[in-house]
Amino acid sequence: MGGPTAAHQLLQENPVSTVDRVEQARLRLRSARKPDTGVCAAPVGRGGGPGSNTTVLAASELRAAWPLELSKRAALGWILLATLAAVLLRVPRLDQEITHDEAFSWLGYAVESYEQIFTTYHQPNNHILHTALMRLSSQVFDGHDEWMLRAPAFVSGVATVPATAGLVAAALGSPTAGVVAAWHLALHPSHVSYSTSARGYSSLVLWTTLAWWSALIAQRGRRWFWLGFGAAGLLATWTLPSGGLFLLSLGGWSAWRARKDHGAGNGAFAAGTVLTASLASLAAYGYVLDDLLTASERWGTKVWADPVASLRTLASGFTLLLGGGAVVAIVSSAVLGAIRLAQRCGGLAVQVAVVAMFPILVAVVSGMAGPGRSYFYLLPA
Repeated sequence: MGGPTAAHQLLQENPVSTVDRVEQARLRLRSARKPDTGVCAAPVGRGGGPGSNTTVLAASELRAAWPLELSKRAALGWILLATLAAVLLRVPRLDQEITHDEAFSWLGYAVESYEQIFTTYHQPNNHILHTALMRLSSQVFDGHDEWMLRAPAFVSGVATVPATAGLVAAALGSPTAGVVAAWHLALHPSHVSYSTSARGYSSLVLWTTLAWWSALIAQRGRRWFWLGFGAAGLLATWTLPSGGLFLLSLGGWSAWRARKDHGAGNGAFAAGTVLTASLASLAAYGYVLDDLLTASERWGTKVWADPVASLRTLASGFTLLLGGGAVVAIVSSAVLGAIRLAQRCGGLAVQVAVVAMFPILVAVVSGMAGPGRSYFYLLPA
């Protein structure tokens, strides 16, 4: 009984100085900076965690960035609607006439035995893991109709919609941001196209999305999610070799940040996972490595020998990522999003920049670039 009375008397006797002290404490709390983990939430481990003041302040600032913040239940409903919209947009395209590249992937590789699929790479049409799934689909459905061959790409494309929502919501700490991302991908013209093409590009995007989502969780101190990153990164690389660029860029950057933010043990675990996944990817291509290098020389763009072709490759890649006819709306959204990201999530902005710039750096140093569509894994960025 005496405590509250004394406090009440103190406030009455000296209200200004007491309020000032409270305000100063509040300002000090707001000025506190959590470690820059490269994501927009306080890490679990050092310097903050669920329920800490820094986490609450960060979440409130992020909520203020969005004009409308949905509850998790409402966000889930909108994400399910986006996934349904993705299905409805893609299903009518499954029976379209087969294209030349799809036919080559089927007749050149998928009709062969699984052993041949995993040990042959005469041309880049063999997106190995996806080719194996295409053969499996034809066996399960006992046929080779267009929709049967495109089923793996379709399933991967649709599954990427809620996966992207989870990735973006985790990155920005906002369920509303996840909803926006889900609808963006569901309506994205390039993704609609590749989700109904019997090629491995939609599978590549699914694996890189899941890998990035796992990496974000792992960066907050939950070290076992590095295993999810390594597994998904391996599957992305086994689908298309360009997935290795994602594995190395995000994996290397994340391992360095893990060591910096969570100590040597966490950093070593992350680095070990990335190294293991990289070696496993190399082993997966062991039988076809010579053919892979030959195909790269034949079908790739020589950056220094033909700079004009290199610029065309860069332009085609950007066109695919921006969605063709939806360029204006998507570019505007991307610019606004980048500004918001840089203002509120500087570490995450750097992470995105590392992943996006790494393939350009590799192309410049090696003198060889793949076709623009091989960099479609950058779509989650």
